[in-house]
Amino acid sequence: MSTVLEQPLLRGVAAEVAALLAERGERDGGFEPSSRFHDDLGFDSVMLMQLKYRIETRFPELGELSLADMVDGLTDVATLAGHLAELAEEDR
Repeated sequence: MSTVLEQPLLRGVAAEVAALLAERGERDGGFEPSSRFHDDLGFDSVMLMQLKYRIETRFPELGELSLADMVDGLTDVATLAGHLAELAEEDR
C-alpha cells in the first residue's frame, strides 16, 4: 500500500463523506477515519453509490469504479481510502 497515494485519497474520501452527510443534514460534527459507513455514519446503498460517483469525479485517475471493486474497502473511511490506493497502484 502506498502512503503517497493513500493520504490524498483519505483526505478526499473523508471530504466527500462529509459533503454527503452535510447535504442530508445527518451529521453536524466530524467523524473518524475508522467510522464505519453503515453502522456509524448511516450510509445506505444510495449514499454508497453517490460516494462512488463523487470519488470518480474527484479522482479521475482511478477511472470508473465498480461497486464490486469497492466492496472490500467499504468497512470504514480509512479502509476504503487504502483499498482505492491499492487499486491505483495496480493500474500503474
